[in-house]
Amino acid sequence: MAYNLENSLKRVINAITYRDKIVVFSNNDSESILSLSSLLLTLRYLNADVEYLTPNEFTLDGKLTKDYIDNYIKAFGAKLVILIGCDLQSHKENEILRENGIDFIVVKKDAKYYQENYILNEAKMDGYRKERTTEAILVFDIIEGISSYYRTSVFYKYADLIMLAIISSDLAIKDMNRSLIRLGIDKLHNTNNYGIKALFEMNNINEINLSTVQLVIEGVKPSLNALGRMDDSKILVELFTTDNQQRARQIAKYLIKESEQKRTHEKRAY
Repeated sequence: MAYNLENSLKRVINAITYRDKIVVFSNNDSESILSLSSLLLTLRYLNADVEYLTPNEFTLDGKLTKDYIDNYIKAFGAKLVILIGCDLQSHKENEILRENGIDFIVVKKDAKYYQENYILNEAKMDGYRKERTTEAILVFDIIEGISSYYRTSVFYKYADLIMLAIISSDLAIKDMNRSLIRLGIDKLHNTNNYGIKALFEMNNINEINLSTVQLVIEGVKPSLNALGRMDDSKILVELFTTDNQQRARQIAKYLIKESEQKRTHEKRAY
C-alpha cells in the first residue's frame, strides 16, 4: 500500500475539469460525516459534478458492497468514487468498479482493498505521522492540494469543519493537529456555516475556544454516532452544508434533543 496523495489529487482535479460525475461515499460516524461535508462543499465551490452517499441496507459495516454499486453508484453514472472512513467489502467490488470504468479513492488509515494509484492511508508514513493522522487530516490533504492547484483559499473556507472532524476523531491534539485546530478555531470566529452557528446558538455558547468547541462536539456525538440509517446521515450532511439558516437551526435543535434523550435513556439503564 502507499500514500498516493499526488495521484489522487490528479484524478480529482481531472474529474473537476472534465465534469466527470463524482460520488463521495462516507461512513456514518461523526468524523466521516464532517469530513464528507467539507469535501462536498469544496467540490461544489469549484463547480464539480458531485453527489454523496452514506450507508444503508446495501452496505456492510460501512463497507461498499456490490449491491450498493449496482443500486446507487452505477445509477449516478459515477466516474470517480471517493470513500471516506470506509473501504470496499472485498476485491470483487474492486473488479466491478474497474469493469465499469469507475475509479475510486479510498481515504482510510487502514484501507485494504484499493487501486494502487488511488489510496490515501498511513501505510508508508513514518511512525511520527501515523500517530497524528486520521481520516479528517487525509481529507484536508486533498482539499489543501485542490486549493493549491486552483490558487484559491478554499482550504481555509472550510477549515472549521475539518477542525470539528479532527476533534471528533479523538486524536491527540498536538503538532500539526494542533495547528489545524487553531486554524479552524480562527475560521470559526467568522464562519459562514449555518450548521455550526446553529449548534453554538442552541447550546447557548458565545465564547469560541477549544473547550467550547469540544463541548459542542461532545454534545451532539451521542446522536451523530448513533444514527445509522441513510436518511439520518443525510440530515447531518444537510446540517453542515445547508445555506438555509432556519433549516440549520431546526436540525441542530433535533440533534440536541436526540442527544439528551439518549443520555436520559442510558442513565435509566444503569
